[in-house]
Amino acid sequence: MERLKHFRQEYQLEANDELWLMIDVDRWQDKKLSSVTKEAKASGFKLAISNPCFETWLLCHYILPTITTSSCKKITEQLGDELKKVHNSAYNKAKLNTDYFKPYVEQAVQNAKQLDNNPSTRWPNKVGTHVYKVVAQLVKGSI
Repeated sequence: MERLKHFRQEYQLEANDELWLMIDVDRWQDKKLSSVTKEAKASGFKLAISNPCFETWLLCHYILPTITTSSCKKITEQLGDELKKVHNSAYNKAKLNTDYFKPYVEQAVQNAKQLDNNPSTRWPNKVGTHVYKVVAQLVKGSI
């Protein structure tokens, strides 16, 4: 959040510019997550939070996640299975091949929306991701 504040101070942002805080639930305790997200909203930042982790968003490119436990390990395993099926490739977080995901962005947005049974919450309470909100804005060309 400090980087967002610094960026806003350093650059001349237009009226329609948006700054987004993107974080994962699995890295935060509920109390701290609540505090950080309240501060972000009060500072005028948008939120794109994934539960439990960013891999939830990546998995949405291929399927609607079926995992109900907030385990990043399980999400990552399911993502690896999908990448193996579709691309005959393993998941490598350090060397993410974005070409694998580009053709499926629209599907990812639809799957993430379907998971999001309460879009007004600051973060998904179950397995899900609000990254689709950023991407939907980008696709519309409004960011």
